[in-house]
Amino acid sequence: MIKILDLYSGNPRDFTEALNGTFSGVIFKAGQGDWLDVPSIKPDWWQIAGDKGLLRGWYWVCDSRYRSSKHVDKIKQWRDENNLDLNAELGLWSDVEYPYMSMTTAEYWKTPYAGHKNVVDFHYLLETNGINAGLYSADGVYNEIMKGASVADHDYLAKFRMWPANYPYIYIPGVSKPRMFGRWATWTIWQYHGNPDYSEFNGTEEQFYELFGGGAVPPVAPPPPGETMIVKANYNISIHPDHSVDGYIETFAKNSQAEVSELWETGVTVGSDYEQWAHIPSGWVAVWYRNQGAGGRLCNLTGTLPPLVDGLPVIHIHQLYSASGYPDLIIDEDWTPNA
Repeated sequence: MIKILDLYSGNPRDFTEALNGTFSGVIFKAGQGDWLDVPSIKPDWWQIAGDKGLLRGWYWVCDSRYRSSKHVDKIKQWRDENNLDLNAELGLWSDVEYPYMSMTTAEYWKTPYAGHKNVVDFHYLLETNGINAGLYSADGVYNEIMKGASVADHDYLAKFRMWPANYPYIYIPGVSKPRMFGRWATWTIWQYHGNPDYSEFNGTEEQFYELFGGGAVPPVAPPPPGETMIVKANYNISIHPDHSVDGYIETFAKNSQAEVSELWETGVTVGSDYEQWAHIPSGWVAVWYRNQGAGGRLCNLTGTLPPLVDGLPVIHIHQLYSASGYPDLIIDEDWTPNA
Protein backbone atom coordinates (compact mmCIF):
# COMPACT_ATOMS: atom_id res chain seq x y z
CA MET A 1 0.00 0.00 0.00
CA ILE A 2 1.26 3.47 -0.91
CA LYS A 3 0.81 5.78 2.10
CA ILE A 4 0.66 9.58 2.04
CA LEU A 5 0.62 11.97 4.99
CA ASP A 6 -0.74 15.52 4.95
CA LEU A 7 0.09 18.18 7.51
CA TYR A 8 0.34 21.89 8.28
CA SER A 9 3.08 23.91 9.96
CA GLY A 10 1.78 23.08 13.44
CA ASN A 11 2.47 19.34 12.96
CA PRO A 12 6.23 18.95 13.53
CA ARG A 13 5.76 15.45 15.00
CA ASP A 14 3.79 14.39 11.94
CA PHE A 15 6.52 15.77 9.71
CA THR A 16 9.11 13.70 11.56
CA GLU A 17 6.90 10.64 11.06
CA ALA A 18 6.65 11.41 7.33
CA LEU A 19 10.42 10.89 7.06
CA ASN A 20 10.53 7.46 8.73
CA GLY A 21 10.30 5.43 5.52
CA THR A 22 6.66 4.38 5.88
CA PHE A 23 5.31 7.02 3.50
CA SER A 24 5.79 7.57 -0.22
CA GLY A 25 4.37 11.10 -0.32
CA VAL A 26 3.55 14.13 1.81
CA ILE A 27 1.06 16.94 1.13
CA PHE A 28 1.73 20.22 2.90
CA LYS A 29 -0.76 22.94 3.70
CA ALA A 30 0.12 25.84 1.40
CA GLY A 31 -2.34 28.25 3.00
CA GLN A 32 -5.89 29.58 2.89
CA GLY A 33 -7.50 32.88 2.05
CA ASP A 34 -4.65 35.31 1.56
CA TRP A 35 -2.02 33.83 3.88
CA LEU A 36 0.66 31.17 3.50
CA ASP A 37 1.34 28.33 5.89
CA VAL A 38 4.19 25.85 5.31
CA PRO A 39 5.90 27.88 2.53
CA SER A 40 6.22 30.78 4.97
CA ILE A 41 6.51 29.13 8.41
CA LYS A 42 8.35 25.90 7.56
CA PRO A 43 10.04 26.66 4.21
CA ASP A 44 12.70 23.95 4.69
CA TRP A 45 10.18 21.10 4.91
CA TRP A 46 9.75 20.86 1.14
CA GLN A 47 13.46 20.30 0.51
CA ILE A 48 13.89 17.94 3.47
CA ALA A 49 11.02 15.76 2.25
CA GLY A 50 12.42 15.72 -1.28
CA ASP A 51 15.85 14.70 -0.02
CA LYS A 52 14.19 11.72 1.66
CA GLY A 53 12.70 10.62 -1.65
CA LEU A 54 9.11 11.62 -0.86
CA LEU A 55 6.83 12.91 -3.59
CA ARG A 56 5.39 16.24 -2.44
CA GLY A 57 2.23 18.24 -2.93
CA TRP A 58 0.25 21.15 -1.53
CA TYR A 59 -3.31 21.77 -0.34
CA TRP A 60 -5.11 25.09 -0.09
CA VAL A 61 -8.19 25.62 2.09
CA CYS A 62 -10.98 27.20 0.03
CA ASP A 63 -11.92 29.53 2.90
CA SER A 64 -15.44 30.90 2.42
CA ARG A 65 -14.48 34.15 4.14
CA TYR A 66 -12.50 35.05 0.99
CA ARG A 67 -13.57 35.45 -2.61
CA SER A 68 -12.21 32.77 -4.97
CA SER A 69 -10.12 35.31 -6.87
CA LYS A 70 -8.40 36.34 -3.63
CA HIS A 71 -7.27 32.74 -3.10
CA VAL A 72 -6.03 32.38 -6.65
CA ASP A 73 -4.19 35.70 -6.69
CA LYS A 74 -2.23 34.62 -3.62
CA ILE A 75 -1.50 31.17 -5.06
CA LYS A 76 -0.24 32.72 -8.32
CA GLN A 77 1.93 35.20 -6.42
CA TRP A 78 3.43 32.44 -4.31
CA ARG A 79 3.92 30.21 -7.38
CA ASP A 80 5.63 32.95 -9.41
CA GLU A 81 7.83 34.24 -6.60
CA ASN A 82 9.10 30.74 -5.83
CA ASN A 83 9.10 29.42 -9.42
CA LEU A 84 6.98 26.43 -8.41
CA ASP A 85 5.30 23.97 -10.78
CA LEU A 86 2.03 23.27 -8.97
CA ASN A 87 1.20 20.42 -11.34
CA ALA A 88 4.43 18.56 -10.53
CA GLU A 89 4.68 15.56 -8.19
CA LEU A 90 1.50 15.32 -6.07
CA GLY A 91 0.31 18.72 -7.31
CA LEU A 92 -2.12 21.14 -5.67
CA TRP A 93 -5.39 20.14 -3.96
CA SER A 94 -8.27 22.37 -2.93
CA ASP A 95 -9.52 21.66 0.59
CA VAL A 96 -13.30 22.03 0.48
CA GLU A 97 -14.53 22.24 4.07
CA TYR A 98 -15.44 24.84 6.68
CA PRO A 99 -12.69 27.45 7.33
CA TYR A 100 -11.87 26.04 10.78
CA MET A 101 -12.67 22.81 12.61
CA SER A 102 -14.94 24.21 15.33
CA MET A 103 -17.09 26.22 12.89
CA THR A 104 -20.74 25.18 12.93
CA THR A 105 -22.89 24.83 9.84
CA ALA A 106 -24.87 27.91 10.87
CA GLU A 107 -21.67 29.92 11.24
CA TYR A 108 -20.43 28.72 7.86
CA TRP A 109 -23.54 29.98 6.07
CA LYS A 110 -22.97 33.43 7.58
CA THR A 111 -19.59 33.78 5.84
CA PRO A 112 -19.67 36.03 2.75
CA TYR A 113 -18.71 33.41 0.15
CA ALA A 114 -20.39 30.30 1.50
CA GLY A 115 -21.78 27.79 -0.97
CA HIS A 116 -20.88 26.01 -4.16
CA LYS A 117 -20.30 29.00 -6.44
CA ASN A 118 -17.06 30.01 -4.70
CA VAL A 119 -15.74 26.43 -4.89
CA VAL A 120 -16.55 25.99 -8.60
CA ASP A 121 -15.14 29.42 -9.42
CA PHE A 122 -11.98 28.67 -7.43
CA HIS A 123 -11.29 25.58 -9.56
CA TYR A 124 -12.19 27.40 -12.75
CA LEU A 125 -9.77 30.25 -12.02
CA LEU A 126 -7.02 27.79 -11.13
CA GLU A 127 -7.62 25.89 -14.36
CA THR A 128 -7.48 29.05 -16.47
CA ASN A 129 -4.10 29.73 -14.88
CA GLY A 130 -2.79 26.29 -15.82
CA ILE A 131 -3.27 24.64 -12.42
CA ASN A 132 -5.34 21.44 -12.38
CA ALA A 133 -6.03 21.08 -8.68
CA GLY A 134 -7.54 17.94 -7.19
CA LEU A 135 -10.34 18.24 -4.63
CA TYR A 136 -10.28 17.12 -1.00
CA SER A 137 -13.48 16.89 1.03
CA ALA A 138 -15.74 14.59 3.04
CA ASP A 139 -19.19 13.51 1.94
CA GLY A 140 -21.14 15.37 4.65
CA VAL A 141 -19.43 18.74 4.34
CA TYR A 142 -19.23 18.50 0.53
CA ASN A 143 -22.97 17.85 0.27
CA GLU A 144 -23.67 20.80 2.57
CA ILE A 145 -21.38 23.25 0.77
CA MET A 146 -22.54 22.11 -2.67
CA LYS A 147 -26.23 22.29 -1.71
CA GLY A 148 -28.17 23.69 -4.65
CA ALA A 149 -25.36 23.13 -7.19
CA SER A 150 -26.35 22.01 -10.67
CA VAL A 151 -25.42 18.69 -12.24
CA ALA A 152 -23.11 20.66 -14.52
CA ASP A 153 -21.29 22.11 -11.49
CA HIS A 154 -20.83 18.64 -10.00
CA ASP A 155 -19.67 17.26 -13.34
CA TYR A 156 -17.16 20.07 -13.71
CA LEU A 157 -15.56 19.35 -10.32
CA ALA A 158 -15.59 15.59 -10.97
CA LYS A 159 -13.12 15.99 -13.83
CA PHE A 160 -10.44 16.78 -11.22
CA ARG A 161 -8.85 14.13 -9.01
CA MET A 162 -10.77 13.13 -5.90
CA TRP A 163 -9.28 12.91 -2.38
CA PRO A 164 -12.10 11.87 -0.03
CA ALA A 165 -11.82 11.89 3.77
CA ASN A 166 -13.68 9.03 5.43
CA TYR A 167 -12.57 7.30 8.64
CA PRO A 168 -14.09 3.80 8.86
CA TYR A 169 -14.53 2.14 12.25
CA ILE A 170 -12.34 -0.72 11.08
CA TYR A 171 -9.83 -0.03 8.33
CA ILE A 172 -8.51 -2.99 6.32
CA PRO A 173 -5.91 -2.07 3.64
CA GLY A 174 -6.97 -3.19 0.20
CA VAL A 175 -10.47 -4.07 1.38
CA SER A 176 -12.01 -0.97 2.95
CA LYS A 177 -13.20 1.73 0.55
CA PRO A 178 -14.21 5.38 1.06
CA ARG A 179 -17.75 6.67 0.70
CA MET A 180 -18.19 8.37 -2.67
CA PHE A 181 -19.96 11.69 -3.20
CA GLY A 182 -20.57 14.24 -5.93
CA ARG A 183 -20.26 12.87 -9.46
CA TRP A 184 -16.91 11.10 -9.11
CA ALA A 185 -16.68 7.55 -10.39
CA THR A 186 -13.42 6.81 -8.61
CA TRP A 187 -10.92 8.26 -6.13
CA THR A 188 -7.18 8.92 -6.39
CA ILE A 189 -6.11 9.05 -2.75
CA TRP A 190 -8.21 8.43 0.36
CA GLN A 191 -7.67 9.91 3.82
CA TYR A 192 -8.71 6.98 6.02
CA HIS A 193 -7.32 8.25 9.34
CA GLY A 194 -7.28 11.63 11.01
CA ASN A 195 -4.78 13.23 13.40
CA PRO A 196 -2.32 12.18 12.03
CA ASP A 197 -3.87 12.37 8.57
CA TYR A 198 -3.04 9.15 6.75
CA SER A 199 -4.07 8.54 3.15
CA GLU A 200 -3.59 5.70 0.71
CA PHE A 201 -3.17 5.78 -3.05
CA ASN A 202 -5.72 3.95 -5.18
CA GLY A 203 -3.30 1.79 -7.15
CA THR A 204 0.05 0.07 -7.21
CA GLU A 205 3.48 1.47 -6.50
CA GLU A 206 4.27 1.62 -10.21
CA GLN A 207 0.97 3.40 -10.96
CA PHE A 208 1.69 5.91 -8.18
CA TYR A 209 5.06 6.87 -9.62
CA GLU A 210 3.74 6.77 -13.17
CA LEU A 211 0.96 9.22 -12.26
CA PHE A 212 2.86 11.53 -9.92
CA GLY A 213 6.55 10.85 -10.41
CA GLY A 214 6.89 11.46 -14.11
CA GLY A 215 6.80 7.82 -15.18
CA ALA A 216 9.60 5.51 -16.10
CA VAL A 217 12.87 6.93 -17.32
CA PRO A 218 14.59 5.59 -20.43
CA PRO A 219 16.90 2.68 -19.67
CA VAL A 220 20.53 3.53 -19.12
CA ALA A 221 22.78 2.78 -22.09
CA PRO A 222 24.36 -0.70 -21.86
CA PRO A 223 27.92 -0.60 -20.56
CA PRO A 224 30.81 -2.15 -22.47
CA PRO A 225 30.98 -5.96 -22.38
CA GLY A 226 32.31 -7.32 -19.13
CA GLU A 227 31.49 -4.21 -17.10
CA THR A 228 30.08 -4.73 -13.62
CA MET A 229 26.30 -4.94 -13.42
CA ILE A 230 24.65 -1.61 -12.63
CA VAL A 231 21.12 -1.02 -11.30
CA LYS A 232 19.45 2.31 -12.06
CA ALA A 233 16.23 3.43 -10.29
CA ASN A 234 13.27 4.49 -12.41
CA TYR A 235 11.51 5.93 -9.34
CA ASN A 236 12.25 6.80 -5.73
CA ILE A 237 12.22 3.37 -4.10
CA SER A 238 13.20 1.94 -0.72
CA ILE A 239 16.43 0.12 0.09
CA HIS A 240 15.75 -2.86 2.36
CA PRO A 241 18.02 -4.97 4.59
CA ASP A 242 16.95 -8.12 2.70
CA HIS A 243 15.12 -9.08 -0.51
CA SER A 244 11.80 -8.22 1.12
CA VAL A 245 9.61 -5.15 1.57
CA ASP A 246 10.04 -5.52 5.35
CA GLY A 247 12.36 -2.97 6.90
CA TYR A 248 13.78 0.25 5.50
CA ILE A 249 17.34 1.55 5.32
CA GLU A 250 17.12 4.61 3.10
CA THR A 251 15.78 5.78 -0.25
CA PHE A 252 17.31 4.80 -3.58
CA ALA A 253 16.44 8.01 -5.40
CA LYS A 254 15.16 8.15 -8.97
CA ASN A 255 18.02 7.96 -11.49
CA SER A 256 20.45 6.75 -8.79
CA GLN A 257 22.89 4.00 -9.85
CA ALA A 258 24.79 1.39 -7.89
CA GLU A 259 26.88 -1.72 -8.51
CA VAL A 260 25.14 -5.07 -8.09
CA SER A 261 26.88 -7.96 -6.35
CA GLU A 262 24.12 -10.57 -6.64
CA LEU A 263 20.50 -11.07 -7.70
CA TRP A 264 17.56 -12.80 -6.06
CA GLU A 265 14.38 -13.74 -7.84
CA THR A 266 11.40 -16.02 -7.37
CA GLY A 267 11.76 -17.63 -10.75
CA VAL A 268 8.01 -17.35 -11.33
CA THR A 269 8.11 -16.18 -14.92
CA VAL A 270 4.36 -16.55 -15.45
CA GLY A 271 1.82 -15.07 -13.07
CA SER A 272 1.77 -12.25 -10.57
CA ASP A 273 4.31 -13.41 -7.96
CA TYR A 274 7.52 -12.68 -9.82
CA GLU A 275 10.12 -10.63 -7.94
CA GLN A 276 13.69 -9.73 -8.78
CA TRP A 277 15.95 -8.02 -6.27
CA ALA A 278 19.46 -6.59 -6.65
CA HIS A 279 22.02 -6.51 -3.85
CA ILE A 280 23.84 -3.17 -3.76
CA PRO A 281 26.40 -1.93 -1.20
CA SER A 282 23.74 -0.38 1.07
CA GLY A 283 21.14 -3.18 0.92
CA TRP A 284 18.59 -4.71 -1.47
CA VAL A 285 16.37 -2.94 -4.03
CA ALA A 286 13.48 -4.37 -6.02
CA VAL A 287 14.15 -4.46 -9.77
CA TRP A 288 10.80 -6.13 -10.56
CA TYR A 289 8.00 -6.49 -8.05
CA ARG A 290 4.96 -8.75 -7.91
CA ASN A 291 1.37 -8.07 -9.02
CA GLN A 292 2.48 -6.07 -12.04
CA GLY A 293 3.42 -8.68 -14.62
CA ALA A 294 5.42 -7.01 -17.38
CA GLY A 295 4.69 -3.59 -15.85
CA GLY A 296 6.40 -4.26 -12.54
CA ARG A 297 9.79 -2.84 -13.40
CA LEU A 298 11.14 -0.43 -10.80
CA CYS A 299 14.78 -0.40 -11.94
CA ASN A 300 16.89 -1.24 -14.97
CA LEU A 301 19.86 -3.61 -14.95
CA THR A 302 22.83 -3.38 -17.31
CA GLY A 303 26.16 -5.17 -17.48
CA THR A 304 27.05 -8.53 -15.98
CA LEU A 305 27.24 -9.85 -12.46
CA PRO A 306 30.77 -9.89 -11.05
CA PRO A 307 32.19 -13.37 -10.42
CA LEU A 308 32.52 -14.56 -6.84
CA VAL A 309 35.66 -16.08 -5.41
CA ASP A 310 34.98 -19.38 -7.16
CA GLY A 311 34.66 -17.59 -10.47
CA LEU A 312 30.88 -17.72 -11.00
CA PRO A 313 28.18 -15.19 -10.14
CA VAL A 314 25.24 -16.30 -8.01
CA ILE A 315 21.53 -15.79 -8.64
CA HIS A 316 19.34 -16.96 -5.78
CA ILE A 317 16.29 -18.80 -7.11
CA HIS A 318 13.31 -19.56 -4.91
CA GLN A 319 11.18 -21.42 -7.46
CA LEU A 320 11.49 -22.42 -11.08
CA TYR A 321 8.40 -22.58 -13.29
CA SER A 322 7.93 -23.82 -16.80
CA ALA A 323 6.76 -21.55 -19.58
CA SER A 324 3.21 -22.82 -19.01
CA GLY A 325 3.21 -21.48 -15.49
CA TYR A 326 3.21 -24.85 -13.75
CA PRO A 327 6.09 -25.84 -11.46
CA ASP A 328 8.60 -28.22 -13.01
CA LEU A 329 11.03 -27.98 -10.15
CA ILE A 330 10.89 -26.47 -6.67
CA ILE A 331 14.25 -25.53 -5.22
CA ASP A 332 15.55 -23.15 -2.60
CA GLU A 333 19.23 -22.79 -3.19
CA ASP A 334 21.86 -20.80 -5.06
CA TRP A 335 22.09 -21.22 -8.81
CA THR A 336 25.28 -20.54 -10.68
CA PRO A 337 24.66 -19.80 -14.36
CA ASN A 338 26.58 -21.94 -16.85
CA ALA A 339 27.93 -24.10 -14.03
